[in-house]
Amino acid sequence: MKKISRYVLREFVSILLYSILAFIAIYILVDTVENIDKFIDSKLELKYIALYYTFYLPYIVVLTLPVAMLLATMFSLGRLVGDNEITAMKASGISLYRILFPLYVFSFFIGLMVMFLSEVVVPRTNLFREDIKDLSRIERGDREAYFSFSFSKNREMDRQNIFLTNGDGRIIYARLYRSKALKAEKVCIMEPEEYTSGKQSPPAQIYDGFRSRIDADSLKYADGIWILYHVREHIFGEDGEKLIQHDILPASFISLKPSDFASIDTKPEEMNYFELAQYIRDVRLKGSDASEWLVDLYMKISFPFVSLIIVFFGAPLATGSSLRGKTASFGIGLIICFVYYVLINAFQILGRNGKIDPDMAAWLPNGLFFIVGGIMHIKASK
Repeated sequence: MKKISRYVLREFVSILLYSILAFIAIYILVDTVENIDKFIDSKLELKYIALYYTFYLPYIVVLTLPVAMLLATMFSLGRLVGDNEITAMKASGISLYRILFPLYVFSFFIGLMVMFLSEVVVPRTNLFREDIKDLSRIERGDREAYFSFSFSKNREMDRQNIFLTNGDGRIIYARLYRSKALKAEKVCIMEPEEYTSGKQSPPAQIYDGFRSRIDADSLKYADGIWILYHVREHIFGEDGEKLIQHDILPASFISLKPSDFASIDTKPEEMNYFELAQYIRDVRLKGSDASEWLVDLYMKISFPFVSLIIVFFGAPLATGSSLRGKTASFGIGLIICFVYYVLINAFQILGRNGKIDPDMAAWLPNGLFFIVGGIMHIKASK
């Protein structure tokens, strides 16, 4: 039995590797055609171009792996059926479910690997790719100091025009933050009136609905707390505005860390699960609707298992199909993947627009293909 499992897996994995390599080659070729003029104009060194495409590999693998898994399923099982090897296995008393079982176990672990790549590797390598793109705007002599490869790379830097939300709902603005000095300049801190945990949306006008506003020339982090310098505190009440001035004012109410001021902004689609979850909490704290990003959050769990679901769907189709040719298998595989990705995108749009619950939007395509795959398994010749 173990020999048969190894044999089926060997057939599957060999085609899977060829498929992944083919997709990598296609992606790199297309991207090179699109960007070669930019590389030449910026006189980007060959080593950076090689690093750029090295960092591109995890993203390509994660994106194309479901298609490669389905093609491997169609080709490997199609060949076994075409050579009557599946029939011989059944004749010896081995059920179809037992023949396919090692593929499902392998696909499950592939799903875990995709989750690891998506959460740990891809966000970081995508940032490295963006760094290399930015090298085109830096003088050649300064590029070595600007870029360094490290998965623990500190991406904190000086930033301008920063808007942050404190843990208690205060909105903090800084015109400039200097990361090495741990110091923000031209700071404005606004405390909303009756505004907690995102239960009420912030007012449209900057002064309406605020209990107080603090203007300070600078804000510095020292000994574990923030300190405001040259402070003008405006307190708004029914009797009008009250102004209090301080030379120095400890701001222990600020729960933000220096890294919150200095971290480079990351697009939500480039965040991992925990970063996106924090981003959603911040969006809700500001009183905004986070449904759009909730769909993406749930998809970070559902998408890695597309590989398992699509193999589960394709296996009975490959073993029961009368179309044995490689061209037919390739065409059927592409059609299935196209339908799958269309469903994923369609439900994403519905979830982001609030037509269906975000968790349903993330899991329904998997559920539909799993149900159809289960029906095909029941009807398949055992």
